[in-house]
Amino acid sequence: MKLARFFPLMVWTALIFLSCSDSDISNGTLDSSSSVEVSSSSETELSSSALVDISSSADIELSSSAAIDVSSSSGEISLSSSSLDALSSSSVTFPVFIKELNILDTENRGEWSIQEGLATGDSVHGDRENTWLTLPSFLTGTEYVEYIRTAADSKNLEGNQASFKTNAAVTVSILLDSRVAGTHGLPAWLNDWIRTADTPAQASNQVSYDVYKKNFAEGATVTLGTNGPTRSVINYVVAVTAQGTIIPASSSSSVTPSSSSAISLSSSSITLSSSSVILFSSSSVVSSSSVVNNDPWTFKPAAGSAGVNIDTRLAITFKSAPRLGSSGEIAIYEKNGTRVDLIKLSGETISLKSGSKNRTANYRPVTISGNTLTIHPHYGVLKYNTEYYVTIGSGVVSGVSGFNGVSGNNTWTFKTKAAGPTGSTVTVDDDCTGADFCTVQAALGYVSGRSASEAVTINVKDGNYEELLYLQGKNNITIKGESREKTRIHYDNSESFNSGTANRGLFIIENVDMLRLENLTIENTNDRSGGQAEAIYFNSNDGRLVAVNCNFISRQDTILVKGYNWFYNSLIAGDVDFIWGYPKITLFENCEIRSRVGNGYVLQARVNNINDKGFVFLTCNFTRESTVRNGAVTLARSGGSTDYYDNISIINSTIDAHIPDAGWSNQKVPNPSKANANSGWKEYKSKAPNGSLLNTSNRYTGSYQLSDAEYNSGYKDRTTIFKACTKGTDWMR
Repeated sequence: MKLARFFPLMVWTALIFLSCSDSDISNGTLDSSSSVEVSSSSETELSSSALVDISSSADIELSSSAAIDVSSSSGEISLSSSSLDALSSSSVTFPVFIKELNILDTENRGEWSIQEGLATGDSVHGDRENTWLTLPSFLTGTEYVEYIRTAADSKNLEGNQASFKTNAAVTVSILLDSRVAGTHGLPAWLNDWIRTADTPAQASNQVSYDVYKKNFAEGATVTLGTNGPTRSVINYVVAVTAQGTIIPASSSSSVTPSSSSAISLSSSSITLSSSSVILFSSSSVVSSSSVVNNDPWTFKPAAGSAGVNIDTRLAITFKSAPRLGSSGEIAIYEKNGTRVDLIKLSGETISLKSGSKNRTANYRPVTISGNTLTIHPHYGVLKYNTEYYVTIGSGVVSGVSGFNGVSGNNTWTFKTKAAGPTGSTVTVDDDCTGADFCTVQAALGYVSGRSASEAVTINVKDGNYEELLYLQGKNNITIKGESREKTRIHYDNSESFNSGTANRGLFIIENVDMLRLENLTIENTNDRSGGQAEAIYFNSNDGRLVAVNCNFISRQDTILVKGYNWFYNSLIAGDVDFIWGYPKITLFENCEIRSRVGNGYVLQARVNNINDKGFVFLTCNFTRESTVRNGAVTLARSGGSTDYYDNISIINSTIDAHIPDAGWSNQKVPNPSKANANSGWKEYKSKAPNGSLLNTSNRYTGSYQLSDAEYNSGYKDRTTIFKACTKGTDWMR
């Protein structure tokens, strides 16, 4: 019976077909081969005593503007229990709502489980004997429930306990020991969850559990955080149910709207159990636009949603690929009609705030990827705990049949979460689910408003973050991606789009010390048609930048740095001068230096002090893409100025044949014109891909080969290389 009770909730597994022109239906039965369709303007009317019984394989669908009008209170629409049982028994696979449950508490993982249904007398946790005495009514009725039975001892985990993905649009309920919020305050991850008026649950150990709820879209990631700092409580448990207004599945359940009333659902649903009956008064109408969303597009955030992040993108996904129109505007309004943002299709600038400064840059306010059109509001226009609505001009989108924009103040509405984060660690997720922010820039703006010296961490979930970044005047920041290849920050920026070194890069960092990047990709996607296009510009003369397990990808000028920098086990890819700048010491250790596309140069050094080491490559691998021919790339070219020094050292590294025998470019004379152990272009025991030492006898005459003694005294490891750094070497770990 659990499957039979469940099936009516799962509207995505049932096809309902109503398709006919104006007609009256008397008492009748739709048999297994019946198909009744109501077209976009048709109306199906049930006479005063009409009864429609849908048998096991009948299909019913309401088109976009169809209406069902039951003319008197004796009309009934019923779905027989045998019909639903027959459909559900072959369509449901457990678990239905929860997939990819990832339990992070490795010590107690074996005590966790997913249960179907929930009832009094069931065990509360997998590692305790306590049972449920009472439960909220929404968990004990006939609504289908999936229940994550956690381990009581998982309460000791300081970080996130688990995560899972949703297999449908669901409501997740956290049953939290009522002493947690009362003693130490609500855990931060639950700040935007809603504490409901449901009667608290009671367990046999006399513990009371308050209920916190949040809706999640299909395919969303739900992160289950810490239980809180106290150990004198019991761990929470999790229940997952279908979203929507649920009619209790009892034999006498009914909803009787009064005359002329309407049931409007938007993205929710009314669920009928196997024997539920809806009774309509004489003039009640159920509009098909409320019951079934037949529009060939969906909004994100969903219309009517709450708990939305203030940096949300606005996305519309169509059933076919849209095209950007040539006219029209997008506007965001507060509920009271105050316009807070006006977005044009082109010619827009965005102001990225960090600390006391702003970076103003051209940006692309509307982008298209596949079937999804994404609107990027201006930075900082939305506030917490505020209701908004969106309008879209009819000329914004083309190529989509039936879409003529969005109008009115209640078509696309949403409400932002009640408050923002307060701690020193925040999470970013591009799908905006269960995270503090949707964008990395919003997280940077938040942490840069905290104390300049406070250590802060930004955890970035896997995703595609199409955005420009700016950080200024904030020290001790760690930006940690979930995985190196799948946490991808990217943008098409260049000299022709935003001119000058201070604005043409993707990520601009000014006056910052101890910025640490881990496990992520930063890619400027410009195809070089726009000229120089840095992925990252570290503009901090005395600052320190650490990059571990990262990818930095562009074409010309991928990395521009000043100060002290350590790149470890990372990829730097580009074609022309793709590593350059004014560093004191920048060490690339165990890195891949990949040349792209065609002819080019790897480096251009502009070191201000002759005694600074500049760029050093320790046990790196100089590689190439398949399109780069032998001898097409030199290790470096000089800017040809005596105002700075070409200090570059390549130590114990592997160099492929795309680098010619001369190694270095003779295009302009470097400074110094003849290198030595302390300055200029230097190498030590460069190797071919097969591991053999390269023959360096034909190297450019102004370059220098280090001796063993010079290597040991100045270049043998990172500590030796950074011995002149006034800030020590402990930060490189």
